[in-house]
Amino acid sequence: MGTTTKMAIPYPEATGLVKDGWEDMKDIATQVDAKTGLVFISTTSFTTVASQSFSNLFSSLFTNYLCVFDFESSADNFGSLQMRAGSTNETSANYRWQRLVGTGTTVSAASQTGQTSFDFGKNHSFTNGRTIHFFRPYVADDTAYFVNGGTYEYMTPYAGSLLTSTQYDGFTITASTGTYTGSMTCFGYRNS
Repeated sequence: MGTTTKMAIPYPEATGLVKDGWEDMKDIATQVDAKTGLVFISTTSFTTVASQSFSNLFSSLFTNYLCVFDFESSADNFGSLQMRAGSTNETSANYRWQRLVGTGTTVSAASQTGQTSFDFGKNHSFTNGRTIHFFRPYVADDTAYFVNGGTYEYMTPYAGSLLTSTQYDGFTITASTGTYTGSMTCFGYRNS
């Protein structure tokens, strides 16, 4: 019996009956699910919003998450990010973060503690993308994040942690000025 090249999933027997094909497809789908690293959760689109909340993303199904932003347009502004539990944003002064900002040949660093939000990064008036990795947001312990993204002018990684024991199921991004237009797709990292 042969197997697939990338996932080593066995092919169905060539001698199997057509009527048993549904069982073979179910077996293949189950094996693909068991071997896939990222699992799609949802995509949310937003248009000309100063603030956008994303709820019901994080749960006990996964420990860590990847959120990919595709901005169609945004104002030339900085953004902030607050974790969210139910319909409530976490506003306590328990956020801390660090960043590196590279502009041309210059790199600078910044660090903040005792903040009421994470830094989400700088957007420009043209399109760009951004990825956010959330580590243990739904675990009743500190939540960490890592943001990577920017434009040809600003390549800015951010990292930080939120020192609470709250289980968060989402987050909110807020522009310092202007609005966001684009989409966000969230994936869970398979635990095993």
